[in-house]
Amino acid sequence: MINIENILQQGEGLKVEFKTTFNTETIETLVAFANAKGGAVYIGVTDNGDVRDVKLGKESIQQRINEIKTKTEPSIIPDAETVEISGKQIVVFSVAEFPVKPVAMQGKYYKRVDKSNHLLSISEISDLYMQTMQYSWDAYFSRGCSINDLDFNKVEKFINKVNSVGRFSLEGTPKECLEKLKYISGEKVTNAAVLLFGKGESSYNVHLTGDIEKYGSGFRRIRNEIKHYPTMKLECAEIANGFLSTVSYIKQRTTTKNITGISENGELNGELNGELNGELNGELNGELNGELKILLQIIKNNPGIKAKEVPEKLNNRPLKTVQKQIQKLVVLKFIKRVGSKKTGGYQVISNNEI
Repeated sequence: MINIENILQQGEGLKVEFKTTFNTETIETLVAFANAKGGAVYIGVTDNGDVRDVKLGKESIQQRINEIKTKTEPSIIPDAETVEISGKQIVVFSVAEFPVKPVAMQGKYYKRVDKSNHLLSISEISDLYMQTMQYSWDAYFSRGCSINDLDFNKVEKFINKVNSVGRFSLEGTPKECLEKLKYISGEKVTNAAVLLFGKGESSYNVHLTGDIEKYGSGFRRIRNEIKHYPTMKLECAEIANGFLSTVSYIKQRTTTKNITGISENGELNGELNGELNGELNGELNGELNGELKILLQIIKNNPGIKAKEVPEKLNNRPLKTVQKQIQKLVVLKFIKRVGSKKTGGYQVISNNEI
């Protein structure tokens, strides 16, 4: 049994949103919940969790459900519940995580991120769809390539090695084997087929033959090796057309010229650099060479800016990444939050405040 009063005290979050009245933003939030982990919108509650009486009869609630259904694609039908608290009525619309994503509201796609609804970009919509359908970049058909671009000598060697390893047996012609593995369909070939069997030199190992290590273990080995070098780090992220892995490092030197606590080459210097140690020293100090330095300059030029306003000034850097980087700058005492939780933003801390 959900304790409504506890939810009102805890406030809005990943699965909770308060609204004083039912409006378009209510549907937007339900869509965002459906594209994330599910959640509930509490109608008749202020942003601070104060209860305002809402009068909605059964017919009115059904009309709202129908409106939600007609304005979403695929259609979502939320559960609706009327709850009385201290003699006042609120209405709760809730949805579970939708099995087939993404869900749209009148052509726009949202996903719940922390306490806000994030409008998805085209690449994020594509990524969410691929994750839902358990597709990946290598399973997509390659543009500009056909079966004529494959080296069938490589295919035959692959088949022979698969059969010799004994995990399973591939029988039939090379083309039939590729169709069984869903590497090709007619004349169309997947990105995986081009990478594995394309004409010309290739640095890719063939999976299923025992020659390639277990998926993901390479990343673990890299992390194990670079942990001895505190200035190095490995970052992995999904991108629109595949998966990006980046190994980076920083130099252990600073200049005397200081711009808001950052040296001329973007590194921490002086007293702040001395305060950092261990993981914080390696990770945060390194990021200020690049993305954090740029983010800090954006906040300096736009005092009071909200986290959700930052991505558009950074070539649509993902909101999750921005929020994480903002928290790092807060920890380092380069910036601080000002104003209320709902309307406040961030500004650079001047030297005399540190």
